[in-house]
Amino acid sequence: MKTKKNVLFALISKEGKVLLQHKTDDYAFHPNGWAIFGGAIEKGETPEQAAHREAKEELGIELTELKFVKQFDFVEANQQNLQFFVFQTPLRHSVEQLKRQLTEGAGLALFNEKEIETLDLLRRHREMLKEIFKQVARVK
Repeated sequence: MKTKKNVLFALISKEGKVLLQHKTDDYAFHPNGWAIFGGAIEKGETPEQAAHREAKEELGIELTELKFVKQFDFVEANQQNLQFFVFQTPLRHSVEQLKRQLTEGAGLALFNEKEIETLDLLRRHREMLKEIFKQVARVK
């Protein structure tokens, strides 16, 4: 079966919090849950190019200082292979500005590592966020 490649990017605040997207209640996949920003990698794109495109499409921003975190591979119950290229980058915009520019989802908010434990997140996003926070802690 073919592998579906995706890119995710975590915007990290100066306080070490991560910006997450709240999905709409009619979203096809994990409705009304929280997620890391990103999407599918299009044919001919590198993961970095896809991250830049997704940031522009979803938030209207240019990413700076994009840092690769890790590649994650999952096999879904339907046997579909999913591959995620996860990046982090400093949050350079105010949350209020990004809320106004948001084109996908019901909203967004900043969360620290403890707050993430209480959110409705896909298990794989939770796993990826743990790795992101691990790397953020190393930098501090």
